[in-house]
Amino acid sequence: MNKKIKTKRRIIVALTGVLLVTSVAVLMLYLNRETTRVVFNDNIIFEYGDELSNESLKEKIINVKESKYKTLELTDSLDLSKVSRKNGEPVKPISVDYTMIVDGKSQTKKLSYEVLDTKAPILEGVTDVSTEEGVKFDFNNIFSSVDPIDGKTELIIEGIETIDYSKVGTVDLVAVGEDKHGNRSTQDFKLTITAKPSVTKPEPTKPQGNTSETYTDSKPANLSEGNLILVNKKNHLPSDWAPSLVVIPTGYAVSDGYRATKETSDAFVSMVDAMHAETGLWMYVTSSYRSYETQRNLYNNYVRNHGQKEADRFSAKPGKSEHQTGLAIDIVSKGGSMWTFGETKQSQWLKTNAHKYGFIIRYQEGKESITGYMPEAWHVRYLGRSVASDVYSKNVTYEEYLGRQ
Repeated sequence: MNKKIKTKRRIIVALTGVLLVTSVAVLMLYLNRETTRVVFNDNIIFEYGDELSNESLKEKIINVKESKYKTLELTDSLDLSKVSRKNGEPVKPISVDYTMIVDGKSQTKKLSYEVLDTKAPILEGVTDVSTEEGVKFDFNNIFSSVDPIDGKTELIIEGIETIDYSKVGTVDLVAVGEDKHGNRSTQDFKLTITAKPSVTKPEPTKPQGNTSETYTDSKPANLSEGNLILVNKKNHLPSDWAPSLVVIPTGYAVSDGYRATKETSDAFVSMVDAMHAETGLWMYVTSSYRSYETQRNLYNNYVRNHGQKEADRFSAKPGKSEHQTGLAIDIVSKGGSMWTFGETKQSQWLKTNAHKYGFIIRYQEGKESITGYMPEAWHVRYLGRSVASDVYSKNVTYEEYLGRQ
């Protein structure tokens, strides 16, 4: 009997020891476990319009030193199109419920962040300019204010109210670009008003209207050709001639007020809509109809800044610009410029699709000796679908297509 009791006691002691060791082991595992924990950084600030990858977003919002996890997958995006404050205004953080997959489990935490717009618009084309006595200068056809995110913004000319175009002299002005969040760029420049040149002999009679320039190197363009009119260095328009124009619809130009012929405007709208439906991309008119006087001011300023030889490569003399026909437009992508348009996806789409809507890319690579101008991926000319498609299929310039200069 005593032997049985002793055996039972030994078994109980052994089991108790095993239980105790197991309990201690479990306790140690519990005490030494790695608790899953995600900690967000403090003072999270984004730049308005930022586009971040998942990895760069993770680095921005997660405090890695204080967090404990094996795997973390971000499943939410952040809206960086709304500014939480402007410079100088009180802080107004944006607060959202942010969901992540942490170690295989969904976890939602409160995230606070700020979005700031600190980038001022870029002033393009602002330089000292001049005009003749009595001729109002059109600043918006030469100067522009482009925000890195919002695209073209309103351009303000401070001091414009002091200009008296009837008096010869120089006026000090300031170009100001301001985006919707209050960031401003300014640049000083001068407007010089010169005396009209004295006329020593009457202008020669022109077959089609009057021009302010006497061109012996070109002939009057044939106005009866309508949409197919040829205007270039060898064919000029009268100074007092203008087509019938309509305003290009809001949203299809960098700002309101740009004009073109109705056919050109309608075709451009159709083309942009088709491109957007196909690719999700968009593009805008940044220059369209220009009057004779506007082109003269533009050309003269390019000559002043670049010299005539260089200016003649990319700018037309007054009367020799397709823009006066209302059939030509210059195109940009959002926030871009004409000079870099050829590097965009929109430009690649345009090369193979413009003719379907009646446009050709007017000044092509390797054709400078024929067109007279450097390649311009941004400059398209409306001809109508039939002719534009024919020009495209033959891979020629408009001069080559017509068989004349």
